[in-house]
Amino acid sequence: MRYKIPVITDTFFIAATVFLFVFTAMRFSFSAPISFAVALIVSAGSSFLFWRIAKRKAEKKFLTKEDLKKRESVYRELGMMPYQKAERFFVTLLEKDLGRTLAPLRGNGKIFYRDEEEGINYAFFPSLFAVSQREVFEVWKENPSFRPMKVAAISQEEALPDFCKTIDVDLPQTDFWFYMMKRQGVFPQTQIVTKEKNKSVKGFFERLLSRKKSKRFFLFGSWMLLLSFLIPFPTYYFVTGSVFLLLSLLSRFFGKAE
Repeated sequence: MRYKIPVITDTFFIAATVFLFVFTAMRFSFSAPISFAVALIVSAGSSFLFWRIAKRKAEKKFLTKEDLKKRESVYRELGMMPYQKAERFFVTLLEKDLGRTLAPLRGNGKIFYRDEEEGINYAFFPSLFAVSQREVFEVWKENPSFRPMKVAAISQEEALPDFCKTIDVDLPQTDFWFYMMKRQGVFPQTQIVTKEKNKSVKGFFERLLSRKKSKRFFLFGSWMLLLSFLIPFPTYYFVTGSVFLLLSLLSRFFGKAE
């Protein structure tokens, strides 16, 4: 699954950071083998705990408050677009995500888009009005040659997922399409996003803790911890290195992507 790569890299990041901190902290009072063993155990425990939490969140497709607001805005704009334009947007988005072109197929009053490699036919319903069981069933019944069928909808009736299972139609959750837009960085062109400069304390930390800076914080913090073994007065280097390792973790998991 797509979520596994970022979860794996973040898990290794946690493991390396915790190991460096614990090993350096214990090395001042214990022998190298004991420090190494304890650091390894704590690091493994921390990374395993993080893996379980991150994996569960990824599987649930957790949305932040900011994501929820943006999703609502994006879907509203798609629903207000002319049908053909909104459909074209979905086709372009899907082609970019798949990395291949979809072939248009005209059915009984409906245009499908076929993924020849996977053998799947997509039927798009880009409307703000919830797609009903009747709409999907009519398209499915009148176009038997365009099966298996996958439905793309930004709004759907509550009972539609269960109904689609009975007729073997694939119906991804509406959030599926928003995640695809976010992953590909493709949103409706008509969307107007205004950003206000945040001069508050929160704005300062948002600028300080960007994901791009996490590697720099990690490398500098690691270097300071390593130097603490080479000088007569290691406390300053240990404290400074620990602070930068903490900043690297905060940047990695709470900083915004630039």
